[in-house]
Amino acid sequence: CHDYTADLSDRSAPKQVNKATRIVRAMRRAEHTVSDFAPPDSWTGLPQTKNCVLVPVNQTSAEFKQVSGRFLETMPSKTRIVRLERIQNSALWDYYCLRKERMTKVNKRVPLEASVWHGTGNPRDRSAGGTDPAMIYTDVQDGFMMQYCKSGMWGVALYFAEKAVYSHDYSYNRPNGT
Repeated sequence: CHDYTADLSDRSAPKQVNKATRIVRAMRRAEHTVSDFAPPDSWTGLPQTKNCVLVPVNQTSAEFKQVSGRFLETMPSKTRIVRLERIQNSALWDYYCLRKERMTKVNKRVPLEASVWHGTGNPRDRSAGGTDPAMIYTDVQDGFMMQYCKSGMWGVALYFAEKAVYSHDYSYNRPNGT
């Protein structure tokens, strides 16, 4: 992450100055509206007063079957799903779409996407419970943030897994034991 100073002295050609390198470049402004990034069809309406809601996913829906199937295929057989909720955060959705659009433009192709797992617990201190996932999904700017990362196998980083079983040891413990 870099720090910049905005130079708005010439309103027709605003500039940004990198504080560390002193490199100056023209500021660009993205011209987007929220309607440019329509949410997925599975989303229900967001309340006017909230940016983020958790929506229970119906156990008979295709979405539930797809997510639970992927989850259970790498978990121990005794595992059961208590509840599945869809996170609907319009600010993070817009941010995701903007970053995807930028990657497409820079790389001249649509980036590959993957569904992955992430846990927010601390396997060395199970009594602590870990970081409440709400810290991630209610954020209005970035979602996953490096400043909350701790050192892992390859250093301080955000870690994601292809298999649910890998993230299970890092799962958040709710006060009720789930």
